[in-house]
Amino acid sequence: MQLLYTKEFYNSSAGMRLKNTDPVAEYCNHIIQSLWETKDDVIAQAALKHTLLSDFVSVFEYDIEHAVLPEPQGLFKTVEEKADFQRRRLLVQDFCLYLGKVFFLYHECLFRNNCFPVLKTTHMMVNYQEIYDTALADYRRIVTKPLVPQELGESKEYKTVDSLGNEMQITKPVSNSNKNHAVAATFILPSLIEHQLVLLLKKTVLDRWLKGLSVKSLEADEAAIYEMFRKIKSDNHVFLIGKKEDMEKRIWSIGRKYNVLLDDKDMEKLFCKEVITLNQVLNSSFTKAVIKSEYMSLFKYLFESDNLNLRNNIAHGNSTVYDYLDISFVSVMFQVLIDFADGVIVKSECKP
Repeated sequence: MQLLYTKEFYNSSAGMRLKNTDPVAEYCNHIIQSLWETKDDVIAQAALKHTLLSDFVSVFEYDIEHAVLPEPQGLFKTVEEKADFQRRRLLVQDFCLYLGKVFFLYHECLFRNNCFPVLKTTHMMVNYQEIYDTALADYRRIVTKPLVPQELGESKEYKTVDSLGNEMQITKPVSNSNKNHAVAATFILPSLIEHQLVLLLKKTVLDRWLKGLSVKSLEADEAAIYEMFRKIKSDNHVFLIGKKEDMEKRIWSIGRKYNVLLDDKDMEKLFCKEVITLNQVLNSSFTKAVIKSEYMSLFKYLFESDNLNLRNNIAHGNSTVYDYLDISFVSVMFQVLIDFADGVIVKSECKP
């Protein structure tokens, strides 16, 4: 692969940067062009994104062993602590260089040609469509912002007030770059991804339940529940009605009675438990059995605590070693939602 070469990074005022970028630029341009050419072909795009995500994992693992990294600033108590810091710093760079850059530029093409997909999300007690639309508008604002060259010496005065109420005038250069953050989208998207992931896994269980029970002789009360959920699915509504926990347990008990659901503790916990953390979802054997491996790797890089830990850093306002507001992370998360909608995240044998 053309990306498996010794990369040299250097420290700059904006953070660590790659020096020998030509192969990376060539690769990214090829992927972006291919994504654009296949934008109306879900199957071809799925194969292309499979290659991109698999390449990312291979490249990052290669770079850990071979990349030339500059000495980090700061004090480290142990060699292991320094190595962990360097690994996270490299992960951020590779994540933004390949996945973030590719999806941002691809989305820019979609927006400017009025063909960025607008997703319709499930309306439960919370209007998730409103939440998604807010994130989308924020993202579109950044992606489509026109680039106006900054005039030399151009600046603007601002009046600020400090915590003691003292006023002062400060002068800042006017920036017209695309470096602004989509803050609303950054905060919204991790929760939407978690929500969609859990719904998808629960729907997978329900699909197996409906398919398996369709050939069973059910008791009257069981048949009533089956018909209710069969109709809910055919109407494309959310299947969790009434008291959520009791209904899920009832579905599970019927499924186990007729052996259409396996005696799988991970599946049962994910389907029946009222509250389950994202970490529990990602480490569930059931999740790994349903979600394609390249997307599982992506979710782990995005959300696990020893990687980017993006959701927790955003939710708790952590001060980390990287800018988690970087537009690259938003671009990848939006692509994840698009892939949820296209149905390409689930393994083919798990589709109904």
